[in-house]
Amino acid sequence: MTPHAAAAWARCAAVLALAGTLAGCPVGQRVEDRQASVMPAIVSYKVQVRPRSVAVVMDVRRPQSGDLVVALRDGSDTWTRIYDIQARAGEEILEVVATDDPGHWRVRGANSRRISIRYLLVAEDHARVYTGDTAFLAYGRSLLLTPVGAAREATDEVWIEVEAGDWPVATGWGRPDASFKSYDAVVDAVLLAGDWKLTDLSLDGVRVGIAIRGPWATDSGAVTGIRGLLRAIAESQTRVFGRYPSESLLLVVLPEETTTLIAGPRSLVLRCPQDEQPEKDLELALQIAEAHFRLWNGTRFSARQSDTAPFRQGHAAWFTEGASAWYGLRTAYEVGLLSADQLLAMLNVWIAAYSAHPDATQATMGDFETRYRQDPGIAQLARLKGALLVALMDIELRADSGGARSFDLVMRQVAFDFTGAKLGYTTKDIQKIVVGVGGAKWETFFTQHVVGREPLPLTRLDRGGLIVLRGEDGVPKVTQATELFQDWFRP
Repeated sequence: MTPHAAAAWARCAAVLALAGTLAGCPVGQRVEDRQASVMPAIVSYKVQVRPRSVAVVMDVRRPQSGDLVVALRDGSDTWTRIYDIQARAGEEILEVVATDDPGHWRVRGANSRRISIRYLLVAEDHARVYTGDTAFLAYGRSLLLTPVGAAREATDEVWIEVEAGDWPVATGWGRPDASFKSYDAVVDAVLLAGDWKLTDLSLDGVRVGIAIRGPWATDSGAVTGIRGLLRAIAESQTRVFGRYPSESLLLVVLPEETTTLIAGPRSLVLRCPQDEQPEKDLELALQIAEAHFRLWNGTRFSARQSDTAPFRQGHAAWFTEGASAWYGLRTAYEVGLLSADQLLAMLNVWIAAYSAHPDATQATMGDFETRYRQDPGIAQLARLKGALLVALMDIELRADSGGARSFDLVMRQVAFDFTGAKLGYTTKDIQKIVVGVGGAKWETFFTQHVVGREPLPLTRLDRGGLIVLRGEDGVPKVTQATELFQDWFRP
């Protein structure tokens, strides 16, 4: 292996070994924010996207009595980029004052009248928004002030119109110049304007938009490579679930020194180096493969922590993080972007990091649920342990059934049971489904290794065609993949 390849592998290992690879708000947090952002009877937005800014007109009809309070609830400091807020009731100019609560403004004298609020967003928040001389990119949640107040159930109506003027616009819904009657639909959308290379890809009727800036935008081979990579990954994972998780998707590719990705239900914003062929970039492939899995696990169906805390960011973290990591790795291998030796190297990174973690045999499921948000070490362990747990279950289900059953059946059942469900799944739900697929012996597995703290039985990977040895330090190490493994994971 060349020094360059070794360095690339170190980066790839770090990508999957660390928790929180995908930046941005988790699905659970988005739901909490939506519940907090209560809409009045009717509100509409007209959004005009310009190369370096967005002008928004918000029309609020029948707000609550008294002053009208509006807020930007995007979880960042984007509110500091909002300028020139003006409010009117007909021809009357109303006073707008900032409150002590960051990102909140008070419109005085609204008094249940129809209010028009105009403001300008100049966005430079690196974590969520990209700006340049000739381009603009932003998430919908970074654009829209939300009226705060009591809503009358079943009478809410929201209308968003997106215009681009003389600039091309692509949105997370996969359509330009879009209008929607849903606040939730725009919250996770991506808006683009300016000098982007826009190309479309059809995946079994699903419209996928790809927007590229930088060297790849002017390289027809690179554009073709990105399209091919996305298609291969999507088709591989669609074989697991049977149907794409969204009617449309927007992939945004930006030049950056390191590879990072921000994921939403209908959009992936990917920053990455652009000096090599994208279809051969393993780090890029792993990011897209894992993000694609999250389109199912978090868009069509999602987890909950408990009946009393339905949407919190520790929800079944071992499963949401672990399954995403395992399916990202598996997908890259299945489509030929990862050799057997490379896959073993990645698995051994997980095993070594898990074995060396100080809480590997101490943390309980309760620790994952209560400490996940505050403790980066627990977040990392949830991901590492979860990835190895799902790998073990996937391989042993196949071994027990001669390849007839796998963790794919578990994922399909989760999708079947919880797609569109008001409450998401819990660890107990996953346990019930695994037992239904593989038999009663999995009750003990969950008691000991998922909920409990017993060391993971990593030598069982042998049953799936991976030869596992214990090193001098006692840490298991995967040394070889046999034809049996290749038969199962290379269709």
